[in-house]
Amino acid sequence: MRVPDTLTATANGLLDSVEAAGPGWRRWHWRLSYPISAYLAGIAIDKYVAATDTFIRAPGDTLPIQYWVRRPDSAGTYITFQRLKPLLRDWEQKFGPYPYERIGYVGVSFSSGAMEHATHIVYPNLVISGTNQYDWLWAHELAHQWFGNSVGGTQEAQIFLKEGFATYCEALFYELFSGRARYLDHLRSFLERTLRVLKWEEGLFPLSNIPPEHTYGIATYQKGATVLHTLRHQMGDSLFFLGLRAYNNRYRHGLVTLDSLQRVLEDSTGLSLSSFFDDWLRQPGEVHFRIDSFGRWGSDSVWIAWRMSLRDKPSYSTPTRLTVYLRGAGGQETYSQFFTDGSLAGVAYVPCSFLPLVAVLNPQGEVADATTHGLRWQKTNGNFALPATYVTLRPIGLPSGDSVWFHVAHNWVGAYDAGSLPLSVRRYWQLDGVWSSSLALRGIFTYNGRPFGTGAYLDTLWLNFPEDSLALYWRPSVREPWREWPYYTVDRGTSPTDYQGRIIADSLLPGEYTLGKKVSVTTAVVALSPAAQAWQVQAQEGALRLFNGSSTGGRYAVYDLLGREWARGWLEADTERLLPLPPALYWVSTPEGPHRVLIWK
Repeated sequence: MRVPDTLTATANGLLDSVEAAGPGWRRWHWRLSYPISAYLAGIAIDKYVAATDTFIRAPGDTLPIQYWVRRPDSAGTYITFQRLKPLLRDWEQKFGPYPYERIGYVGVSFSSGAMEHATHIVYPNLVISGTNQYDWLWAHELAHQWFGNSVGGTQEAQIFLKEGFATYCEALFYELFSGRARYLDHLRSFLERTLRVLKWEEGLFPLSNIPPEHTYGIATYQKGATVLHTLRHQMGDSLFFLGLRAYNNRYRHGLVTLDSLQRVLEDSTGLSLSSFFDDWLRQPGEVHFRIDSFGRWGSDSVWIAWRMSLRDKPSYSTPTRLTVYLRGAGGQETYSQFFTDGSLAGVAYVPCSFLPLVAVLNPQGEVADATTHGLRWQKTNGNFALPATYVTLRPIGLPSGDSVWFHVAHNWVGAYDAGSLPLSVRRYWQLDGVWSSSLALRGIFTYNGRPFGTGAYLDTLWLNFPEDSLALYWRPSVREPWREWPYYTVDRGTSPTDYQGRIIADSLLPGEYTLGKKVSVTTAVVALSPAAQAWQVQAQEGALRLFNGSSTGGRYAVYDLLGREWARGWLEADTERLLPLPPALYWVSTPEGPHRVLIWK
């Protein structure tokens, strides 16, 4: 490149020579030893100075590092990139040797973003200033030297093989320097955006066939990263990174497809990954896992009854590694793992030396299913929000010096077991914790049915009725029917018709919560058993009348809206029973389903 002698010309590879090219001119020669795609070639010309460093792999094995920056920016260069060499050491262990002869960054007048030119990453001048706020960005571009540059793709529709990997490497950067929790936080934000926005703004398609109009969209970057995170959990750390080293070694300076990645991971680890790649990469949509029930199994084990549903997904058959967190009344806790069998439901057995009161699947987001989790040890009264769950909690009456553990799962699927109740088909919450009756817990649940704007798409299409008809429903466990929570108000905000606002609920208890449409309540008998049903559930003054008109006996149970059990028993066929009850609204469970009745005085 021939440029005025007041300027410096930079390009890919190593500087070969600089020579005079006439009065006031110089010619710069750069040489790259490896093949690259045309879009990875780059030049930059400015009044640059070189800030240099060396990465020492071992005695006699070094790699030059060059930062070509404007002189005013040079002072902050080494601070901006102070974590580069530790990251290189970590990533060479995870991915294999850095694939080029130089590590290079060059400052340019970008207002945002960067570009991963091989050995010649263009990076915004404005952040080469001694700040570490944007370290994830230079780490993303560095990751491309392995994923996308050296190992390139043959199909634009599978661009996730470069951008999904580089985006996932942002999380690996945080894991190295800030710990596992920060790694998971970064991925949680990607998962939330995938679950809330992707379907509405880009549509439904697999990562193996991304439409050209969405090449640089949410699926490519954010969803791609969360699927790789799940693949790591599925394979386990040692085999996952063994597979990535084999991938980079086999296809170094070559071209790949999704099939290439699957093949080398299987060859290098001995695992069969065909169902995972089919379900997670060759299909759209998501899977959702939940715990239905759990209990003691012998003296040192617990059984876990789990269930699965599909979200915009045609099928799912992967035997999936799930993490379960168990917590006891005294604060005992343990984590275990088990594999599903690829079916829609099943029972697993895990070791546990105590009686658990709480069981949570993937509480840290170990699997990127259709759930976002929030965990919190709360030590003070007052509001706190759990990111990506769309609920704010507020303990009231927490003694000074005490603390309470809370877990909230925001499930991005419709409420299970809704029956004929008009419950949300979009989402529900699971609230877990152990707190005394002296502590009152308020919850503020966000709703948003708008098709655009900040926080949109939470309840789009489902919320198509007046907001004053919204209700909050609850059930203490999967064994009980859904019922309207008795203590809540709907805050519609500044507009009663914009489909966004809050439901403010008091005296919360553990269990599942969801939005729904309010069901009308009469003054005497509510949801009286239809004549076609054999069981009759009737409210009388101060009592409940049950009649089993079927040909077989059956069980019944009676609960108030706080989940407290008032009666339970067996009623023989063609038998009547009168149960005295104080005035209140009750749910009655029979073999024919739930009934809601109002007992008056």
